Amino acid sequence: MLPDGSDRVSSTPKQQLFDALRLRLGDYLQVEELSSDLELSGGLTRGLLDELSADGAELEHHPGLGYRLGGIADQLLQAEIHYELETQTLGRDLVVRERVESTNDVAGELVEAGAGEGTLVVADVQSAGRGRRGRAWFSPPGAGLWCSLVLAAPPDGLDPGFLTLLLGGAIARAIRLHCGLRVRLKWPNDLVASRRVEVAGLSGLSGDSGCREEGAANPAVVERKLGGILCELHSAGRDRQPVLIAGFGIDVNLTAFPVELAATATSILLETGERTNRCLLLKEVLREIERDYLCAAAGGGNLILQQTLKLSSTLGRRVLVRTEAGQLVGVAEEIRPDGSLVLADDGGERHTVRTGDLVNLQEGDCVAS
Repeated sequence: MLPDGSDRVSSTPKQQLFDALRLRLGDYLQVEELSSDLELSGGLTRGLLDELSADGAELEHHPGLGYRLGGIADQLLQAEIHYELETQTLGRDLVVRERVESTNDVAGELVEAGAGEGTLVVADVQSAGRGRRGRAWFSPPGAGLWCSLVLAAPPDGLDPGFLTLLLGGAIARAIRLHCGLRVRLKWPNDLVASRRVEVAGLSGLSGDSGCREEGAANPAVVERKLGGILCELHSAGRDRQPVLIAGFGIDVNLTAFPVELAATATSILLETGERTNRCLLLKEVLREIERDYLCAAAGGGNLILQQTLKLSSTLGRRVLVRTEAGQLVGVAEEIRPDGSLVLADDGGERHTVRTGDLVNLQEGDCVAS
């Protein structure tokens, strides 16, 4: 058991019962048949069926036909997450909470209590979710994936910034595979959906200013954020190696955002027009993360980096980066393995930036000095 009492493995009698029902989704099965197949007593089988129903499984009962799963629940159901989970380690130790302040904080507490690599914390609601620089993360109930993974701290020579890139590429790929939505990576840690829109009131460039004049509509690429990643090193005590807690949030089925986020945020639902089952998407995400994680651990870090950088919405573009030391404007030329950005300013000087707030500039945008 995990320190909070959650199951460590997916082969419990309740999981086996769920698997039997899930394998024959929509078919009624008699209690006697289930009990015989699983070598359980009828009383225990009925009790486990009641537990699954209480957990949120879409369990239906017919007096003469027995029990069936009528559908795949969108609730964050542990049994569904573990059903046919295609990972060796990630998510096998699973904690599902209805409400937490921060999944990263819960993961840290579990590590201090003995939880190991691969432990996954998933919450339906975060009341104090946070992003980079301590910013609040909007994470309402029933609409997103708010998760934290416990990973081994990077070995010497591999920066935690690399794992942010790795997770970003894996999550973007999982969303595209499962939802058909092309997601790109905006430096340093955002998952974005891009669309081309007509911007009214802008025409060609004006004289010496290099800024667009008022006039007819012109097309522009607008990016809206639908996810983010926050990796934090966590010390587990004097006698244990530090770990990396990799938090990620994905706006899955959100239909609206607070006023302050409405112009910059989006969700998979808003982009595709279709609802996505969160459990099924999470399994895809875990599979893709573990695939890249194992590849990097086996010496394939450069391969992972190159395929991830193909998803960048930042490289090759004119950008503005605000840092604590001031702001820089120029062309994003390189993202290094440690996650830092190399920017060439208008004078040709190259700057390396570890962290900052980035804006992708449209051609002809004015930049306040």
